[in-house]
Amino acid sequence: MTIGIGLGIRDGVILMADGRLTDLVSNSVTSDDTNKVIQVLPTVFAIPAGITIATDQSLARLGATLSIEDEVGVILQKAANSTTEWSSILPGLTRLLPPGNANKAAMLIGGLDVNGDRFLIGLQQNVGQATQQTLSRDPAALCMVGEVDLSQFTASFLPELPFHPWGPEKPLNSNIEYCLGKMAGHIESVSRQAPSVGGTVRFVVLRAGLDPLIGRWPLNHPELS
Repeated sequence: MTIGIGLGIRDGVILMADGRLTDLVSNSVTSDDTNKVIQVLPTVFAIPAGITIATDQSLARLGATLSIEDEVGVILQKAANSTTEWSSILPGLTRLLPPGNANKAAMLIGGLDVNGDRFLIGLQQNVGQATQQTLSRDPAALCMVGEVDLSQFTASFLPELPFHPWGPEKPLNSNIEYCLGKMAGHIESVSRQAPSVGGTVRFVVLRAGLDPLIGRWPLNHPELS
């Protein structure tokens, strides 16, 4: 199971995900250092979740079709088009998995479009269902994770955001650090209940007019030095 969190901030978005990869057949951990925050454009990143054979194809198609000239509406349409094969892939995998295993594919896509406008796009499909789409352009948390309900986290997160000066001169400030800490803290909380969640936590901060800040939590990792 993957836990991916996307958060809209005043001038951009933050994406964060755990790093654990598990084998659905044996339920064994195959990696604790998997990078799930994937860059598809200079200012657009995606977090895949669920069946990797389905999400890998969608990520490849998304990366091949997106353009730095795309606006939010075009990005949403191309993202939806990248998932057209999910409906044919997922049912065929059902018979290969142990009973009770979640059989789904999902992606969380976030970033800045050609106009510098922030967006978060959620795509998810379960076996026998149509792909669900969510688009957010406002400061709000959009969470996607296996079977874990993050509604309480989503509802309570933003009111606690401190009102410190944001400052356009650098991607990291006290507000960003606060957001990263809250997001990582929730991933850690979920990992204590779900053994398939855990490992290295990676993130990207995308803010208008600034280079992407890519790193790991906690913040003293060499990627941020």
